[in-house]
Amino acid sequence: MNNFRMSLSVIDSENIKMVSMSDGIHTAFVGVADNKAVNMVTSMDRMSQLLIRAVNNRTRERNYFKLCNQLLDKEITDEEFEKEIDENEDNYVLSNNEEADMNDIEVALSLCDYLKDVKDVDDMADLFSFSDNSIRKSLIGNCRWR
Repeated sequence: MNNFRMSLSVIDSENIKMVSMSDGIHTAFVGVADNKAVNMVTSMDRMSQLLIRAVNNRTRERNYFKLCNQLLDKEITDEEFEKEIDENEDNYVLSNNEEADMNDIEVALSLCDYLKDVKDVDDMADLFSFSDNSIRKSLIGNCRWR
């Protein structure tokens, strides 16, 4: 007697209509997806990378604020403040040196809807370390009126 088993899965949502069939070794897919749903899936890894960068940048801002408070409370001197920043710059200083392509900008904009205090392009650039030049270049390069 042959113990051949097949499993069938169906996704029927607003953006995706898909059927998959599996024999336990191979899985076949067939379906139709809205481009927005496909873009969301393909950009998940990039979204994670950008979120990690954003969290690290917010941590840098917090670290700098704490260091400034220590200086204001006279827990450290001006020289100690400067030395700490010079020796551990990555813990305190934001750098906007990352090249942002149009995909990065679209992913970042979708994330900004869920992040606090991102009110304009400058906030977004700081949060994700995007260079101003790359944002301009990507936006101008994708303008339909060119």
